[in-house]
Amino acid sequence: MLEPTGPLDPTRDRLDAQMEILRWRTVAGLVIGAAIMVLPMFGAHRLQIGAVILSAATVSNMALFRRARRGGSVPSAVAIADLALACVVATIVPASYGVVVVILVSSAGLYVFWFGPRTVWRLMPFTAAALAAIGIRSGSNYWVPFFVAWCVTTTFSTIIFGHLARTLAAQRDRFDELVNGIDAAVWEAPGPAGPADFLSKHVVDLLGFERDRVLGPEFFLSRVHPEDRSVFVEGQQLVAGGQDVEVHFRVTDAWGRVRRLQNRVRVTLDGTGRVVRRRGIVVDETARWEAEATVRQYSDFVEGIPIALVVIQMTDPTDRSSFVLRAANPAANALADLDDRAIGHRVADLISVTDAFLDDMSDVVASGEPHDEPFVQLAGVDEIFSMRAVPLPDRCVGISLEDITKRARTAA
Repeated sequence: MLEPTGPLDPTRDRLDAQMEILRWRTVAGLVIGAAIMVLPMFGAHRLQIGAVILSAATVSNMALFRRARRGGSVPSAVAIADLALACVVATIVPASYGVVVVILVSSAGLYVFWFGPRTVWRLMPFTAAALAAIGIRSGSNYWVPFFVAWCVTTTFSTIIFGHLARTLAAQRDRFDELVNGIDAAVWEAPGPAGPADFLSKHVVDLLGFERDRVLGPEFFLSRVHPEDRSVFVEGQQLVAGGQDVEVHFRVTDAWGRVRRLQNRVRVTLDGTGRVVRRRGIVVDETARWEAEATVRQYSDFVEGIPIALVVIQMTDPTDRSSFVLRAANPAANALADLDDRAIGHRVADLISVTDAFLDDMSDVVASGEPHDEPFVQLAGVDEIFSMRAVPLPDRCVGISLEDITKRARTAA
């Protein structure tokens, strides 16, 4: 995989959102403070008022940035402080009442996404009372239209933005559940190479390393099995060249176990053919590889064992002669002079069988109990065999024939 940088989880998402909103709050504080300092409508003390706002915004935002980076959330008291500061400005400079209302209206949507609509609804009665008191204290009626506009606009914006925030949160939750709920690691990265900017947390659970270890750009390359390193690097080069790839490689996890991973990568190209985005999914293939290895070992054992092994199936439960051949190992094929073309044909048409044999096999299917014959001799075959028939699913019977000729003749 192309140097993932670590899992993206809901906590990280909230941190990114808070940092983005803090950036906007910083810009807004600078613009508002500068505007107050240069606009004559704010009176003779506009420089002092603007300087206070700039200082308060700068200091508070620096503290909030530090708090957010340390994993804390921005407290709702920030909204109260912002509203209080706006009301103080409107009280000191009555002519700024309309400007303050515009700022408060624009802040409502911000607070909905930051603290949730419930916090905004709780603050609205106190803000309305403060704005009404400031307007009445001013002694003029020009504040009434602004006040009504604030009430109506803030109410509707809170409803609309609240619904939007809930919808976005629900979509994000579904996305997180989908990405982090599947038994695979999903990742995304910009450009033709370099670290990923999104990685689902399953890869951390899979490999057992702390997030800081996974963050390293050379982490996966350092954990790749030496025999697979060239394949891994070649896959990176193909992706950087704009090709979709599927790479299989082994890595060593935190417990020292070798894990087999499959990394499927799709690239997005711009108009010039340059890679602008890479997306991939990493699947743990260890269990499948181990299962396939077990099957191969079992198959090799069955194919190489000198005991004849046969699987027959009773296709018609009412007809004892309906047994057909489903599988036979090389020892069985050599014994009865069979080949792969015999599969699917009736046993009675392939070899000479007695009615007693068909009755015994029918009893195995019906009763579900094994059947043993200590001494069996096949037509045209000199050897003596010990036969065991065991029931299998779907009205099948597994038969083993072990050559006991020497033992039988010695006993005789």
